[in-house]
Amino acid sequence: MGNMACLGARTVIRGVLLGLTAILAGSVAGAAGDKTEDAKKACLTRHEQSQVFRKNNKLAEARTALLACAQDICPSGIRSDCVEWLGAVKNAIPSVVVTAKLRDKDEYNVRLTIDDEVVATRLDGVAVELNPGVHSFKLELAGQDPIEQQVLLVEGQKNRVVAVQFGKPEPETAGGAAKPPDLYRPVPTMAYVLGGVAIAGLGAFAGFGAWGLSEKKSLEDSCAPVCSSSEIDKVKSKFLIADISLGVAVAATAVGAVVFFTRPGYERSPVTGGRASTARPVANFMFAPTRGGAMVGLEGAL
Repeated sequence: MGNMACLGARTVIRGVLLGLTAILAGSVAGAAGDKTEDAKKACLTRHEQSQVFRKNNKLAEARTALLACAQDICPSGIRSDCVEWLGAVKNAIPSVVVTAKLRDKDEYNVRLTIDDEVVATRLDGVAVELNPGVHSFKLELAGQDPIEQQVLLVEGQKNRVVAVQFGKPEPETAGGAAKPPDLYRPVPTMAYVLGGVAIAGLGAFAGFGAWGLSEKKSLEDSCAPVCSSSEIDKVKSKFLIADISLGVAVAATAVGAVVFFTRPGYERSPVTGGRASTARPVANFMFAPTRGGAMVGLEGAL
């Protein structure tokens, strides 16, 4: 009897334990099913939110929602949409790189605030992603006035550089070189005249020289060495004229160069762009024969 009673008690206890185990397993399975169902509902919610964010140009928020509904736990249809839209949103989010200088030196101990939110206390050259639209930038550097700037960012604009300059430019020293005036330097008429004289002199030198050589050869063939003085003087006169012509050409070239390179400048009129009213320089070219040749020169003011 005692053994039978113990066996019956054990059977009852075993039945109770099996019942509790079944109840617990059912509860766990129900909880897991509820959790999966909640996750699927969250996926659907994120799927819908991402579309609203995109329409309102809140691309950063849309990306966060799309990352959530692109998980494996989400239904395949929703997950497929989220994965496809996620790539487009990532490409559309603009970004900026902020730099700062104090005069000509890079500064990185700068506090950066964008749209009243502190983004960084030190510039590091890393791009900051923002939604499209107008954003307010404020940069602060110790010992300098803060700089505020409005920046318009458009979709797809990547790594746009926003550069600011702290400090005022260095004042110009009193002895600094002033900007030279805009001068107008016309070529004087005398330079053209002297150029013509030089060309004419060279032509006369070539002509009379060739004439003299021709007559000299003719005399050598006909009467040398007993040619008359008058015939010899004619040849000498042609060579003399050739020498004088050459001297005139050289002198005219030299004086013309002086006239050209030392010609005065006139400040241009700020209205018409031409030269201001100023007296024109006067120079006269002189040429006079002398007993030993010729004299060439200028008189007057250049």
